[in-house]
Amino acid sequence: MKRLLIIITAICLVQLSCKKNNWFNVINNTLDGKWKMVVVKDNATGQEMTKPDSVKGDVEITFVTTGPSSGSFSGHTLVNSIDGGSYTTGSNHTISIKGFSMTQIYELPWADFFTNNFGSAYQYSFTSDGKLTVVTAIKTLVFLRE
Repeated sequence: MKRLLIIITAICLVQLSCKKNNWFNVINNTLDGKWKMVVVKDNATGQEMTKPDSVKGDVEITFVTTGPSSGSFSGHTLVNSIDGGSYTTGSNHTISIKGFSMTQIYELPWADFFTNNFGSAYQYSFTSDGKLTVVTAIKTLVFLRE
């Protein structure tokens, strides 16, 4: 009887630990939160670019869920502010950017990757190390949660 109690306790502990880890992964696999762009990949060539060390500041975006398949976003590039952004999501991690406004100051090339591509985003996913990838018509933008 004592042996059976030990086995049942061990099984319960394993199940609880699995549920806890699954809960953690679900929370982290949401768009909600502040993200910093860390890599830009060219979809045609596969070439990856990172922010040059000489560039100060970051491209950051903050997503806020407002409905079951919709949300808003704001943020900033290296010199411009992003405001009034909205998006919708669908099955298979599809995303559609409905629009956003930005200030109109000359942008540095690193931030141009975001400003010239983010509006054409059509799919997003999360990597095993917690990064957010946003696939656009020409580039894939990779973000790290802040």
